[in-house]
Amino acid sequence: MDHICIPWTMCRLKKSSTFGLRMRTRKCDMIARARHTISSTLTMEEFYKVSIYKNAKEMWETLVKAQESIEESNHKFRKQQQQ
Repeated sequence: MDHICIPWTMCRLKKSSTFGLRMRTRKCDMIARARHTISSTLTMEEFYKVSIYKNAKEMWETLVKAQESIEESNHKFRKQQQQ
């Protein structure tokens, strides 16, 4: 099974207070870690489906929809085989 990791991404940060900058940097770091965690467990096919999204939530939702679609197809196939 081929796996691929996406590099940690940099977020664009506006210049402002030091506290605000640290908070945005931390948020960007958490987003990058979440994307990395999700993408590091995917096959190449799954990775290409979700790599276009900028945040982990969109990636996760896409994977959930794909899995639900697969499960629905399998259920229909099994039902047809039983008939």
